[in-house]
Amino acid sequence: MAMLLTGENGTEFELGLIEESLDDDLQDGEGDDKTLTLSFRVATPDDSWEETAPCLNTFEVNNLVEWLEGIAGVRPDMPELELLEPELRFSVVGDRGDQVTLRIDFHIKDRPEKYEVDADTDADHVDIKIARPQVRAAVEELKRDLEELRLSPRSNVVDSELGEVAAPSEEVEDVEAAEDEEDGGEAKGRG
Repeated sequence: MAMLLTGENGTEFELGLIEESLDDDLQDGEGDDKTLTLSFRVATPDDSWEETAPCLNTFEVNNLVEWLEGIAGVRPDMPELELLEPELRFSVVGDRGDQVTLRIDFHIKDRPEKYEVDADTDADHVDIKIARPQVRAAVEELKRDLEELRLSPRSNVVDSELGEVAAPSEEVEDVEAAEDEEDGGEAKGRG
């Protein structure tokens, strides 16, 4: 499975995810204990190529999901989004209501050499003119991929852990009242 953005001129950007786990020493409890190898394929009427970039932090992929959800709706909170390690920059370069033009830049200038990815192309970007419902479908596919890999914030919560949110029952109120009385009685006995 992969997220696929297909423009009206046949330009495509496909993004696939492969999970990798970090060493226990590198985990800081902020949800970044897993990284991804990100694989993407680009096809234009004149050219096509694939790249693979290791060590993409899952936080960045979740940011991409949120940014694309903004595109699928009306507008993202930020005009562009960069993914550091695979050297990708996503931006909106055209907006015609129901249709949007996304630019995906490769090999972002002034990046540290360790982040560079060697592609079999001279292209530095592609523009994809796409309808918002197609963006919505692509982002849903990316979310499914993340949930399948158990890498999205939503997949980390098990329904049984949530319990039920409701007004307290009379039994709970009775227990709380009894505890208040005990606390008051103990305080008076000590004074």
